Amino acid sequence: MMIWMRIVMAGVCVALIPGTASAYDLTGDGVDDLVAGLGACQGPRVAPEQGGSVLLIPGGDTRRLRLFSQDAPQGVPGKGESGDGFGTAVAAGDFDGDGRTEVAVGSPGEDLHKHADAGVVTILPIQGPARLLSQVTKRVPGVVGEFNWFGADLAVGDFNGDGVDDLAVGAPGDGVDGNPGAGTVTVFHGGKAGPVPARVLSEATPGIPGKPEASDFFGTALAAGDVTGDGIDDLVVTADHEKVKGTRAASGTVYLVPGSRTGLSGAGTTVVGVGRLAVKGTLGDAVAVGRLDEDAYADVVVYAETPASGPDGAGALVRLNGGRDGLSADRATVIGQGDVGGVGEVKDAFGSAIALADLDGDGLQDLVTGAFAKDDGRGRIWILPGGDPRRALAHHSPTGYGSLFGMAVTTADFDGVPGTEVVVSAPGEGTLHILAFEGLQVVRSTKITRSDLGDVSAYDLSAPLLGGSSAYLPTDVGPAQPPSCSLRKAMSSA
Repeated sequence: MMIWMRIVMAGVCVALIPGTASAYDLTGDGVDDLVAGLGACQGPRVAPEQGGSVLLIPGGDTRRLRLFSQDAPQGVPGKGESGDGFGTAVAAGDFDGDGRTEVAVGSPGEDLHKHADAGVVTILPIQGPARLLSQVTKRVPGVVGEFNWFGADLAVGDFNGDGVDDLAVGAPGDGVDGNPGAGTVTVFHGGKAGPVPARVLSEATPGIPGKPEASDFFGTALAAGDVTGDGIDDLVVTADHEKVKGTRAASGTVYLVPGSRTGLSGAGTTVVGVGRLAVKGTLGDAVAVGRLDEDAYADVVVYAETPASGPDGAGALVRLNGGRDGLSADRATVIGQGDVGGVGEVKDAFGSAIALADLDGDGLQDLVTGAFAKDDGRGRIWILPGGDPRRALAHHSPTGYGSLFGMAVTTADFDGVPGTEVVVSAPGEGTLHILAFEGLQVVRSTKITRSDLGDVSAYDLSAPLLGGSSAYLPTDVGPAQPPSCSLRKAMSSA
């Protein structure tokens, strides 16, 4: 049974790049599809969704819903159990090169071979049989163990430049060289046979700076994109609990592992630690990659728990501009609520949800971020054109107290009409809000509620959302804050 909850979508941590919106066309009809987690605020869970569930909403159309869980009649292997966390992370890619997109779903709380919370990943072709990946899968390097949390986060990219999507799987609880919780990332290369094991990355991998230590949680959050500008995707890995020498009340590092024609070897990895950034608390519980300016390099956006001079938990974003040399703290910018025309308050969690997309059609991606606990838990989101806080536009929650509007965000074209929509989760009230943009202005808003689901699921719409990254997941464990949901930070009780 899992003792922590966090999400990514990707992830996905794969950010939408202009011209690749079809990465989220799961049904092959030319329109992007929405995938959402269900019932994170509700429990105890019951069959057939006791181990967790995700909902496919084709084109955002609630008349064509498909539910996926370990016990729903959709061909998903395994048997759902309380705490499996099926749907904690989701990512999408064409892993076998057949032109059709599959969905990878993380279940980091799945027990394997009597190892509690070892974790698995399910590859869901929308048509055809599913398959499981885990640390007991044939030829997967490493050793399955208790509380490895394999599948806690996922990222999709072409790490070897062969034109087929590859999959990176975080196992932040995995032990390395006798250090429990040091963390690993397993890389699977795509090909005709689907994802095949390539290698395991950790702080013990040659070329990756640092050394594995207990509870570093390397693999906390993952993202993919061409940060070095060589035409091959690189992998961003965070370790949110890694201690940095000379710092107090702060932890976390961000690694960039360069892609190459032979894949991710660890050679040339660069790292930025919390010690050189004007933040405190944990760094790295959410991350995304996208091209925010006109140079040849994708940029990295990372969530930090608290700005250096701000109240605890107010939240901040760290923008790390890409370059041929990878990542450098010399190209870092910290963005807090004061930079977007607001005032940070205790536990706002500004920046804890991240998505990237070109909303205004200028060829550069815009940054969407949320602060779900803002305004007594009503929540709020901001649009930062090109990631520029000086041009930020705030969108206040249309919901009530405790709705947690902005806990998860994503972007895609769900209606087939030119333009990109932003989807915002409000798990405290179990709704999704689809905001249609023309330029940077919202021209239409649609709300999907529990009643729109009919009898497809017993649970409310929640998080995660495919295509975005989030540091938090609502859960039933612990005191309510706000009263509709309680919140647990990634691995805070581990």
